[in-house]
Amino acid sequence: MDEKEERSFEDMIRMMFSAPITSTAFFKDFPRLLSRLTLHTSSGCDVGPFGDDWRVEEGGEEKGESIGNHHKVVRVNFILSLLSIELEPEDEQEDWEEVRKEGEIYAMENDKEEEGDLMLIIPPLFEIYGLESKAVKCLKLINQNIILHCMFLLKQSILKDTLTKDVRGPEGWRVHINMFEQGEEAMVQLTHTRREQSVTESFFVEWTVSATFDRCVSLTICQNLSELKKKKIHNISK
Repeated sequence: MDEKEERSFEDMIRMMFSAPITSTAFFKDFPRLLSRLTLHTSSGCDVGPFGDDWRVEEGGEEKGESIGNHHKVVRVNFILSLLSIELEPEDEQEDWEEVRKEGEIYAMENDKEEEGDLMLIIPPLFEIYGLESKAVKCLKLINQNIILHCMFLLKQSILKDTLTKDVRGPEGWRVHINMFEQGEEAMVQLTHTRREQSVTESFFVEWTVSATFDRCVSLTICQNLSELKKKKIHNISK
């Protein structure tokens, strides 16, 4: 990837991040993408993936009651609630507790199984938390266009002589949100992991691209995109 391509990709990332969330693909796709998402909180709590049997674990042990029977509205609210706890200032948490209660009530009252209802039900939930709140803003880069752009760049460079195809199932595309502390600063890193296999199914290629935010959820660090050249190829001999 030359400097011009790298700058173009970073510009695309920053444009996605600065756009109103209502205009992003994420706004419509997020409920569908829940099964690909996992989170790790700074307190050591692992959450997800948010499929049919999503779970909350801490220290390798499942915490609390089974929550696998809830539908997607409750799951989206749970994610927003966790992010607001991690990212919003401590001196504002009392006010945010009221927001979280409002979100929980709305989610429980509107929890639906019918997929068609989600397009109408999910947007007001984001509005409860605030369309430009830190909890909502850091989710903007859960966007399939990032994966498609990276694949285009790879096909023009290190994979130009390699025919690959999609890996079906959860391993094909994963999204992870890692919340951690760097010194006294709370940080959030959002990582896409993509896997493709050769058409002969003799090996697969896996790569990641990440963006890191500070607690103010400004895009402060964009992983050096030349790292995409460091491919990992694994034998999958039968």
